[in-house]
Amino acid sequence: MNAMHERIETSFKRQGMMQALGCELVSVAQGKVEFALPLSDKVTQQQGTFHGGALGALADISCGYAALTVAPDGMEVTSVEYKINFASAASGERVHCIGEVKKPGARWRFAKLNCLM
Repeated sequence: MNAMHERIETSFKRQGMMQALGCELVSVAQGKVEFALPLSDKVTQQQGTFHGGALGALADISCGYAALTVAPDGMEVTSVEYKINFASAASGERVHCIGEVKKPGARWRFAKLNCLM
């Protein structure tokens, strides 16, 4: 495991909410992080599909940790704003979310945020 992966994994393990939801770190690369969220009673709404709040949290941490991979050592990142639109209900056994940095700098911009069902 390289230092960047270890930095992300160590930080992620301190995220109580993500641990409670069962979120899993899948991969870490420079400017790119992938997480998975397995379907469980902890992340569903009343119709049995993924809850939008859980998906929003997954998107938020995916972007944040992608930014952290390009942040200087000792620096932390935080979200100040994000917007999410749902095209359809998310169902299946798990959702994968990939955050990728488009342009590192004072304000992070993301080329893509893919959530795969």
